[in-house]
Amino acid sequence: MVIPHSFLKILALIILTAVCGAAIVISWQFFLIAFLALIFLIIILFWPEKAFYFLIFYIPFQIALNPIEGIDLASIRILIILLFFAWLLFSLSQKKIFIPNTTQTWLISIFLFIVFLSFCWAPEQERALRKTLFLFNIIPLYFISASMIKSKIQINKIISISIFAALFTGIIGLIQFGSQFIIGQEKIANFWAEIISPIFYGKSFGAQIISLPSWFVNIGGETYLRAFGFFPDPHMFSFYLGLIIPLVLCFLIFNRRNKKRIFLFTILTILISSVFLSFSRGGYLGMFVGLFSVIILSWKFLIPKMKIIIFLIILAGIVSVFIPQNPIASRINSIINLEEGSNVGRLIIWQQAADVFQEHPISGVGIGNYSFYLFPEEKYRTPIYAHNTYLDIASEMGIFALIAWIGIFLSCFWQLFKIIKKTADKNLRIISIGLFGGLIWFSVHCFFETPIYSPQVLAMLMIIFGMVVGVRKNYKEEKLDLIN
Repeated sequence: MVIPHSFLKILALIILTAVCGAAIVISWQFFLIAFLALIFLIIILFWPEKAFYFLIFYIPFQIALNPIEGIDLASIRILIILLFFAWLLFSLSQKKIFIPNTTQTWLISIFLFIVFLSFCWAPEQERALRKTLFLFNIIPLYFISASMIKSKIQINKIISISIFAALFTGIIGLIQFGSQFIIGQEKIANFWAEIISPIFYGKSFGAQIISLPSWFVNIGGETYLRAFGFFPDPHMFSFYLGLIIPLVLCFLIFNRRNKKRIFLFTILTILISSVFLSFSRGGYLGMFVGLFSVIILSWKFLIPKMKIIIFLIILAGIVSVFIPQNPIASRINSIINLEEGSNVGRLIIWQQAADVFQEHPISGVGIGNYSFYLFPEEKYRTPIYAHNTYLDIASEMGIFALIAWIGIFLSCFWQLFKIIKKTADKNLRIISIGLFGGLIWFSVHCFFETPIYSPQVLAMLMIIFGMVVGVRKNYKEEKLDLIN
């Protein structure tokens, strides 16, 4: 017997309405959150695809909720729960839950299982619970995305929405950086700390960010406010843009229409400029390797004129690195300076994390317990981590979690590479190269930061993984059409 979808819609609305009623007894903040959740659930139940598109656009602009003193909750986490709930209801009504039978799906599932085990043996359970709930909250977005992304039209829509969201994010970053030279660095920093921070980061998390600012960088004795948009720091800002910029580059170099080329070139210029002005050196390395991989994979499919243009742009970029008194060039050159203060500090931190992993290679010290293992007297929000995603995963969850995490990316790379080489569909090839470049950028930058606990970055990564499944579906359909 199939449960009517309309009945499930009504049941879901009744349950959430009851929750709203109960929430108003607790506090007006709880009621407001429950009421907004009810509105979004209605949108999801009646217009699921539009709600999914809205969520993708909302990722870099999401506000923080403060239901309880000391607790900050990214609003996108609630939206993902509601979307997952609606997806589950719809799947039950159809008596079929679509879970893609791909290698990355199995590896993501294994990774989540290890996360749960790591929580079970973690010595400090509260910290472990927070991180575990976070990952179990965001990662299911992959299963929603893989289920909802079916056609090339949908994939192109998602890419367009993501590009426009990234464009607005980049513009905000450029305004943020440029305004320090117009209205003053102190004024714009105070504005962000007093007005923007409580809205987008939450009171507790915002206070921690302000007390340990990564918003500024000192280059050659000059201090600059970096570009970071509504993200808590420039590195997460760069991670997010890095997943999207390679797609923009792909559509630009393969496009034959001059007006669209100008439009895409403008977007690409804004996005790359904002990454440069984030002064994130890990972001720089990710960008160089990610965009270079796009060029390598695209090269044999490009017209000669485009090859010449790309060669000249690369040459100009190399020359610009040697321009004297250029803060961006100085920042790039400092990457290979092993005597530079932050580089020395990072090498010490990496060695420390490697030592923790060597002491607990199988189980790790427990998810969320890296800082507790080293400095048990420090508070949960004190930013003590390995500054390397791979070392963070290995030291907290052990070698098998690390293998599963790396395997997810290798699986995606292999699937995309096969599609790039074999597909006859130009649009599918362009998208595959762009996704490949974005994941390369992300993987390289992960050597220097840990973005998997950023709700914005992890959510966008799950969308990208979902698009890989969508591309794979369309490639399989293309092969079937050729056979038939």
